[in-house]
Amino acid sequence: MGEVVSMRKKHLNCVGYSRARATPNSIVFTFNRTPSDAEMSFLVDVMARAAVMALIAAEKGKDQ
Repeated sequence: MGEVVSMRKKHLNCVGYSRARATPNSIVFTFNRTPSDAEMSFLVDVMARAAVMALIAAEKGKDQ
């Protein structure tokens, strides 16, 4: 049997970010390539956790 050739994707890298001009509560991230559906799902999960952690960090900062 012949070898199975697999295509490896480039690692996903965030190359930039900004606020969405028309929607101030939105953030736009730019990547080096189009994220797959699985990567998008992962990023949504990470961002949801990060938002909670940012709130906790902001609250701790008020106490100091």
